[in-house]
Parts: sequence; C-alpha cells; structure tokens
Amino acid sequence: MLLEPMTHELFKGVFITVAFFLGSIFLPVIGVLISIFTPLPIIIYYYQYGRKVALQLIVITTAVVTTVILALKIPSLFLYLMQLLLLGFICGELLSNNFNIPKIIIVACIAALLLNAVTLYMFGSQRKIGIVDTLEKAIRKNFEHSVEQYKDRGVTEEQLKWLSESLDTMIPWLAKLFPAIITVATAIIIWLNLIIAKHFLFLRLRQIPPPLQDLILWKTPDYLVWIPIAAGFGAILPTGSIKIVSYNVLLVMGAVYFFQGLAIIAYYFETRKTPRSIRFLAYFFIFFQQILTIVVSILGFMDVWANFRKLSENSGGNGDTQRTNNTVG
Repeated sequence: MLLEPMTHELFKGVFITVAFFLGSIFLPVIGVLISIFTPLPIIIYYYQYGRKVALQLIVITTAVVTTVILALKIPSLFLYLMQLLLLGFICGELLSNNFNIPKIIIVACIAALLLNAVTLYMFGSQRKIGIVDTLEKAIRKNFEHSVEQYKDRGVTEEQLKWLSESLDTMIPWLAKLFPAIITVATAIIIWLNLIIAKHFLFLRLRQIPPPLQDLILWKTPDYLVWIPIAAGFGAILPTGSIKIVSYNVLLVMGAVYFFQGLAIIAYYFETRKTPRSIRFLAYFFIFFQQILTIVVSILGFMDVWANFRKLSENSGGNGDTQRTNNTVG
C-alpha cells in the first residue's frame, strides 16, 4: 500500500496528466498543443519513483479520461489517449535504463506506427476495407468535423468552399504520407517532453539523467546523409510506389536534420550565454514559421560538411567525448 505522501503525489500527477489531455477537448487549437505534454508526468514519475507508480498513474488517468470522453460521446479520442500514455511509459522505461535520445525516439516511433497500423487494420477488417481506405475515411471525417467548427467562427463561405474542394486533393496525399507524419509528430512530441522533463527532474532530484546531457553536441552519423540524397532521386522517378516511399523518407530525414539544426542553434545560444527570453522567441518562430523550420533543417544537413560546432571526429557522432551539462534550450 502506498504511503500517504506518495498517494498525494500520485494523485497530483494524475490531475496534471488528465488536465493536459483534456485540454484537447475544452481548449480549441491551443488545447491540442497542450495535450502533447500528456506523457510528461509519466516520464518524470517513472524516472523518480519507478515502474509501479508510473503504471498506477497510467491506469488511474485512463479510467478518468475514458469516463469523460464516453460521457461527451467522443470515443475516437481513446486512441490518441492510448498513444500518448504509451509514449510516456516507453520514454520513462528507456530513460531509466539510460537509453540515449535517438534510441528512445526510434522505439517510440515504431510503437506509434504499430499502434496506428493495428488500429487501422482492426477498423478496416470490421468494415471489410483496406488500411489506406480506412485511413482516408478517418482523415476526411476529421477534416469535415473541422470545417463544421470553422462555420461557427466567422470563416467566410468562400474560404469554406475552397477548403472543402481541397479535401479531394489533400486526403490521398495525407494518407500516403501518414507513416512519415506519425513518425515526425511522435519524434517532436518525445523531444519536447524529454527536454522539459530534464528541467523538472533536475529541480526534483538535483541531477540530470545521463541520456539528457550533452544534447547541444548531438549530431547524426555522417553516412546517413546518403539516405535523403537517395530519397531525393527516388522522389523524381515516375514509379508511384518508389515516389511515395521517397517522400516519406525525405520527411523523416528532414525532421532528423531539423533536430541537428536545433542542436547547433542551442550550442551557440549556450556558448554565447544568450538570454532565455531571446532563446524562447527564437524557438517559437522556428517551430511556427515554416520557412525557418526548413532553414534549420538545411543547417543540420549542411553540418555534415561544415561541422559548425567543430566537434571532434572521435566524438562518436553525439559528442560523447565532450561532456557538459547542457541541453537544447
């Protein structure tokens, strides 16, 4: 049985986790951004208190949120909930076992892809249609729901008509790029949660988990550069299947080099003691201005040749020989 202080701490974690997730329901737009931090309390509690407490947190959170979404008649959110809770558990488990960040992200992305694939297969089997058709129907339903919401927010009929007409073009491409979209979204969610977890764990434990150190020195192995180059050639080939695979690979590798670009920017912020307010504004515009996102990805890609941080060749591609207590941000 849990001691009373631990019980209080557990339910505090449940409250925060539930609040993060329910933001996606009760706070339009910004609530979705808040909900991606649902794994955060699980990661922190897992690392600080262990697997048993983390599982208790997940079970109670699942019960509370499931009750709410069933009462509101939006059971479709259950998959989103399960995915976020699963990501929190995976991150907590691997972080506690000192897996490095790339391995944590890779395992989490594989888990997210498998969960979505199994779910689509199950829904498709019930309706006797394929995974792609099931996915397109789900995307269309979500888009149509969004269009209905926009009608109540002053959007003009002309804009709504353009959006509706765009669906027939957008949906097939979104379905084809779904593996890359899930992978990139999962990687970003994991990265953000781990960065913030690092700061909270330092405040609570006065130490930084080893895998969360030295992120400003992280870089990909140089040989990976041939993957986006090969995918670029594949994207211009006339063969449909090769083109689709190439587009997915380009999106994923673009995200990989985006993280490397962020590490470069964070490195110079740290070495030049840039004020946190300026860092925050810079990261805000990088994430929400598409052109800056692309520029950061190009920066990470060019680092293969430019070596902007002058990392030593024997650093193993992740700065292992240059230990610091810094992190991105």
